[in-house]
Amino acid sequence: MSTAKKILIGAGCTVVIGAVIGTAYGIRANSLKNSSLGEVTLECGQEITVDKFFDAVPDDVSFITDISQIDVNKEGSYQISINNGGYVTKSILNLKDTTAPSADPVPQDAYVNQLPDPNDCITNIVDAHEVKVEYEADVDKKINAPGGVMIGIVLTDSCNNKTTVEVPFNVIEDNYAPMIKGVTDYEFEVGEFKSGGFNFLDGITCEDDYDKDPTLTVDDSKVDFSKAGEYVLTYSSSDDAGNGREVTAMVLVTAKATPTPTPTATPTPKPDKKTDKKPKKPTATPTPTPKPSDSDSHRRKSTPTPTAKPTSAPSSGKSGKTTKAKEAVAKARSVLKGITTSGMSKEQKAFKGVWWCHKYIKYNHNASDESSWAKSAISGFKTKRANCFGYYSCCKAIFDSLGISNKQVRRVGGAKHFWNLAYLNGGWYHCDSTPFRGAGVKFCFMMTDKNVKAAKGCHWFTSGNYPKRSTVDVQKYLNYSSGTISKGMPKPKATNTPTPKPTAKPTKKPTASPTSKAPATAKPTATATAKPTATAKPTATTTAATPTQEPKD
Repeated sequence: MSTAKKILIGAGCTVVIGAVIGTAYGIRANSLKNSSLGEVTLECGQEITVDKFFDAVPDDVSFITDISQIDVNKEGSYQISINNGGYVTKSILNLKDTTAPSADPVPQDAYVNQLPDPNDCITNIVDAHEVKVEYEADVDKKINAPGGVMIGIVLTDSCNNKTTVEVPFNVIEDNYAPMIKGVTDYEFEVGEFKSGGFNFLDGITCEDDYDKDPTLTVDDSKVDFSKAGEYVLTYSSSDDAGNGREVTAMVLVTAKATPTPTPTATPTPKPDKKTDKKPKKPTATPTPTPKPSDSDSHRRKSTPTPTAKPTSAPSSGKSGKTTKAKEAVAKARSVLKGITTSGMSKEQKAFKGVWWCHKYIKYNHNASDESSWAKSAISGFKTKRANCFGYYSCCKAIFDSLGISNKQVRRVGGAKHFWNLAYLNGGWYHCDSTPFRGAGVKFCFMMTDKNVKAAKGCHWFTSGNYPKRSTVDVQKYLNYSSGTISKGMPKPKATNTPTPKPTAKPTKKPTASPTSKAPATAKPTATATAKPTATAKPTATTTAATPTQEPKD
């Protein structure tokens, strides 16, 4: 074969082979072009996978573009390159957010015109983007009156997709501030506590009709335990509805009292055996000041001070020596009229009156005029504010209005304090309506010396300055919460108020009566001298052991 023929045959083969290859490539390229998606749109948050770019996924395909660098939660458009069996195909990826957020409602109790945080009204929010939560428009018109109502909470995502969740509301009208209970005045000695060392919220409670956890605070910043003086405490409460209340109390810080040394008893001398003479009686030693009860941790150390003389109160309740005293007793009668009945005993009425003073008169250290019990009582009944002298004065007016003998008792040692000694149920008893920290509803009524020393308030007094008190304990018959006395209360023993012993009057010695002069001739009449009655016994008879007549002041 000639060389020309070989060249021609070779060129023909090359053309044929090239044509075959070109035809195959065209078929494959057309197949890729027809099978891939030129543009793909996905919802934000969806996973990007290669199958989403083909109607029918060919074998051996993968992403050339690093899709891990694409934030699927943000809207945007991206060009994607795909390896399709050794060939490159391209597509456009669009990320869009067209789905609105979803959430579950949380029912609410709300006060009139008081909207809670809208985020508290829903739960379980679902969305690919950040969601804004807010109330629907004109919500104020739905919350301005009590009752049940549905309120819309609008959810909007960053792609401006919105949805509204309806939440049920129970709208409440609350106009009452939380009550503060247990507030009382305090008394300390200088240095007894360091600044901030005493908890003035101990024992104080706060209650509200709707708010289960109202706020309670106390401002004790003005109290200085290192300096004697009077300081103001301010208690504050508030509820969810915005109602607030303030209550004040006084803190009295007194100088430390110097303890009184207990006098040493003088020993009784023994008889002298040599002379067999009885020794002289030792001189009486002074009675030591009674120690305070351990039931109160404050005011234990004290320095006795001169005992105040009993006030010139009308005896047996016969008030009216002055216009002010009459007015004070009239106010006491007015109080008793509203809380007692005609069938009550004098003791029952007295207990009710002292109970009223304790319950309804609030302590205020500067409230009472201590120059006059009558003025102090009038002020206490009128303003319902008093210090310890005011409580004493109001109770005195109660006792006077009932015709009950009473005296003023004054504390010896420590800060001054006043209370009443009243003749009740046939004996003298201590009565004190002043509220003391830690005593609760308990106050002092018909207490013996033993009772009152164990009670709150440091009732120290000089025993010999007052009538002998009853020793009959009647506390179990008293209901301090209601001011009532149960049946069966015993009378004091007769020895508590002894009957004065009758003094026997001696029989007068009879003297001889002189006879008239006889005639001179007559014999003189013998003058007989009458002898006194031998060992005359007292004519008065002693009485049986019964309670004495009510004493006079």
